[in-house]
Amino acid sequence: MLAAVARGVHRSDDAPPLVFDDPFALPFVGPGWRQLYDMVCALLPPEVVTQAIGLIVGRSRYAEDRLARGGFEQYVVLGAGLDSTAWRLPGIRVFEVDQPATQEWKRARAAALGLDGGPAYVPCDLETDALAPALDAAGFDWTVPSCFSCLGLTIYLGVSAIERLLGAVANCPAGSEIVVSYSPPEAYVDTAGRVLRDALSPVAAAGGEDYRTLLPPDEAVALIRRSGLVVADHPTGAEFNDRYFRGRADGLSAPSSERLLAAIVSG
Repeated sequence: MLAAVARGVHRSDDAPPLVFDDPFALPFVGPGWRQLYDMVCALLPPEVVTQAIGLIVGRSRYAEDRLARGGFEQYVVLGAGLDSTAWRLPGIRVFEVDQPATQEWKRARAAALGLDGGPAYVPCDLETDALAPALDAAGFDWTVPSCFSCLGLTIYLGVSAIERLLGAVANCPAGSEIVVSYSPPEAYVDTAGRVLRDALSPVAAAGGEDYRTLLPPDEAVALIRRSGLVVADHPTGAEFNDRYFRGRADGLSAPSSERLLAAIVSG
């Protein structure tokens, strides 16, 4: 819900050009979005709120840039939450993997909003359940190159669970890809990133989602390779901000509390 609020506030409050445009974000959250946003604003200095929004919209844009670049017909959103790709990009077959209770709530919101179509819902606890059988049950086609995204999720999973889901992606055909965000330890994080992480940690814990895995960049790359994938893109924080936020006058940028990479199934 907080990620959707960030995408929605960016759309409603920030000056064009938008980094990422999600018209479904605030409607999905519902009228309580303002209360959630006010809570975050009370926890964080204004400049850190701006960077938190930058983190969310930047990683969403990065994932969909990789999706478009590969021309994929299947897209698997791991830990989907209130993702709206299935309605914004109706030409792509979208599979949303998430906790059953979250999906039940989201289906009710989609029905209340009168939204037709939508994703194939894949109920799966990625910490304890195997991804492949869950995708099989939803009709996923393992014979065609596919794109996966795993945004804002690895920090809540154990390393073995992360390796299992990456291994499932590695069983896809050559050219398949996954976009992964990961959270590095404090030594790699700037002041704004530490403030953001420290403030949101108790919020996540109160929702039953404790922080579990922090990965230095070299360990993240080693994990990708150990899972049978090849790193295709791994921008530094400066490169990422130059790519998506250069020339903005509103201070929007992404903090170093999260890094992104794209990994592919090599031929």
